[in-house]
Amino acid sequence: MTCRDLVESVGDYLARELGPDGRCRVETHLAACPDCRMYVRGYGDTIRLARAACAEPGRETAAW
Repeated sequence: MTCRDLVESVGDYLARELGPDGRCRVETHLAACPDCRMYVRGYGDTIRLARAACAEPGRETAAW
């Protein structure tokens, strides 16, 4: 998997919509690529913050 492949798959990865093979490929790449780990962390943080901003007061949001 290349960094470009990861960028194209990150939404599905974080949503847990990848099959076992795809998930394994992403995780293998992340284990070797600090830049992509940082990208995935930032992507997940953005989703979490957007959900929190739109959540009803007192309602829990899912953590990434």
